[in-house]
Amino acid sequence: MSPKLYIHPNVQKVYNLHKTAIEQVDKNTTVLTQLTAFANNLFAAWTARSPVCKGQINNWHPDFISKELDFIFNANFTLADARLSIAKDCGFDNWEMVVQQGNITFNLAFEKAVNTLLAGDLVGLKKQIIQQPELVHLRSTYGHQATLLHYVGSNGVEMWRQQTPYNLPEIAQFLLKAGADKNAKMKVYGGEFTTWEMVATSAHPQEAGVVEALKKILTD
Repeated sequence: MSPKLYIHPNVQKVYNLHKTAIEQVDKNTTVLTQLTAFANNLFAAWTARSPVCKGQINNWHPDFISKELDFIFNANFTLADARLSIAKDCGFDNWEMVVQQGNITFNLAFEKAVNTLLAGDLVGLKKQIIQQPELVHLRSTYGHQATLLHYVGSNGVEMWRQQTPYNLPEIAQFLLKAGADKNAKMKVYGGEFTTWEMVATSAHPQEAGVVEALKKILTD
């Protein structure tokens, strides 16, 4: 039986919107290719006046922070706005930074490890890190440059990955024992933050009931 996950409905909606572009990543997929697809999906959803577009827009576009759907749908929202929303969701300051990094392809081993972690598959994650111990030190290709440990925070990383396995404390404990640096910082929200800081300000681990256990593990 698969480990249980806490997934906020908005997170699931964002994943569903970009499902094809997420699942088709291979060794030739560049950051620019994937994020261009994301932006096109988001703009198409706004054009169709689909509520699914709300999460990435009102969480990341500076002109629409916390705005309701009526405001978003009545605004002059363009493809450039969709690109900015997607860029920021993936840790870039702007779309120009995405273009500059455009030819960089994803590290598939790291991406697989992130997905395994977020599925709550501790056994699978252990196998991957035994085979490639360097995974705990690698950083995401996205602009936020998160480590595997940062993904424990369900905060600041790409929105479609902000899900929380209920065994996240055990996963965090394993990563630390495997050599993950709890003082490593990711780039988001205009600053740089540790995993503890991201956990402490994240609604998802709180809703899943694991935030206090995570904070203790990251403090000890």
